[in-house]
Amino acid sequence: MNAILGLGTINDVVMLGIASNVFWLAIFLISISLFRTELKALLGSLSSVSVAGSHFELGDKQRTLKSYAILSNIFLDLLCNSENIEKMAGLFSEANAQLLTKFTMKYLIEAPKEDTNFTLIRNIAFIAGQRGRLQDSVSLYQFLIERAPNDMDLRNNMGIVLLATNPREAQRVYGDLMNQNPGVLLYRYNYALTNIALDNFDDGVKDLEQVIREGFWPSDPHIFNKAPIKRLENYRPEAYRRLIALVSEERRKTGQAQ
Repeated sequence: MNAILGLGTINDVVMLGIASNVFWLAIFLISISLFRTELKALLGSLSSVSVAGSHFELGDKQRTLKSYAILSNIFLDLLCNSENIEKMAGLFSEANAQLLTKFTMKYLIEAPKEDTNFTLIRNIAFIAGQRGRLQDSVSLYQFLIERAPNDMDLRNNMGIVLLATNPREAQRVYGDLMNQNPGVLLYRYNYALTNIALDNFDDGVKDLEQVIREGFWPSDPHIFNKAPIKRLENYRPEAYRRLIALVSEERRKTGQAQ
């Protein structure tokens, strides 16, 4: 089905025929925004261009390029919005997350270093991790951490991804975070998860009991959904039940609902 979008003037009409893969259209728009100068020269020699089943009639090429930039900036703004990134991550399939990270890697190589959009890369790393592109996510986090080694959130988020792919390395990440921030219970909790993932159940349970008693666990109702906790339930059911009882006890003390 064809749709006509009027942006700017009548001479600046963009003809869109969305056939199948809308995501490629988004990638095309991002490309135009990030590599505007190079693509301007290319589009200047064309009268039309097709991408992902969408056909673009280039009337006034200068204004059409600006129209594409408007659309791409909208998409980029969404990707840069950290407040809604969890919801946005759910809209991506694993295949589309792969395409997005592949494009991002190319962007990091070719874009001037001073133009790197830190928030954009951070959010794409998060999306990749949420949609199963774990190694891509780790690679992007490593890129960011090299440039912001003191950003604890970046290191914590990379550790979460490593927990599923390389728990030993995740343990190193959280060990460093705990040493630098001994009062942050989140890091001790995640460190405990690495122990459980590595089958060090006794050490993991000991740390979990500590963070529960210090008030971290009862404040998070989704804490039992973590994969290592499910592993503990399967392999050490008595320890798992003991933790459940301890959470219930702490919630009663603080007046929290069950």
